Amino acid sequence: MLNRSIGAAAALGALKITADQIVASGGSTVSAQVTNETLTPARVEPAAVSFDGDVDVRTSISGPKGATPTQDRITGPLEVRNDGGSWKVASFVYDGAPLVYYPEGAEQTVNGVHLVVAFLLFNAASTNAVVRLYGDSPNRTVVVQSVSLTTTSGATVNGRAFFGRGVPAGVLGFPRVTDRPTRLDVRLLSAGSTLTFSVPLRGEAS
Repeated sequence: MLNRSIGAAAALGALKITADQIVASGGSTVSAQVTNETLTPARVEPAAVSFDGDVDVRTSISGPKGATPTQDRITGPLEVRNDGGSWKVASFVYDGAPLVYYPEGAEQTVNGVHLVVAFLLFNAASTNAVVRLYGDSPNRTVVVQSVSLTTTSGATVNGRAFFGRGVPAGVLGFPRVTDRPTRLDVRLLSAGSTLTFSVPLRGEAS
């Protein structure tokens, strides 16, 4: 999906890949299948084509306790753009809500522990941040105690952290917010000390 998409669509692909790796690190497997597709061109321009219709995707997580299926729906307007000679999916509506993508690339270091915020994505009913967390010492362990997200309105929402053993990135999940995120706060426990990160977010929606 990543090499056939850009912008918000590519961010959703990266989020899905990270989530699948986290699930796999716990011994489960993820499979996805398109169960319905009804897309028709609605607007055609030299560098962009917009489609109406929908695509249904069934995802199943299988583990020792059985399988858990979920159903997601992609609906139009689904926009495909010409990106340097290659046509790539750029945006669509996911489970009834438009994708909103905030590229970040922000990084903060506290006592030898690094927090990198790659991007935030509003998708369906969630706001998700894909992050990387690592220490200067390769064997250093960290435990996430709390995460919160603040927006331009001053509202703050609490979230949950999802990481997997051996997975280079993690996901911080929050309820979907309506305003632009301005700050990510993370509190960690490492080597017996509490580390507090407060990362300014300056990405613009795309």
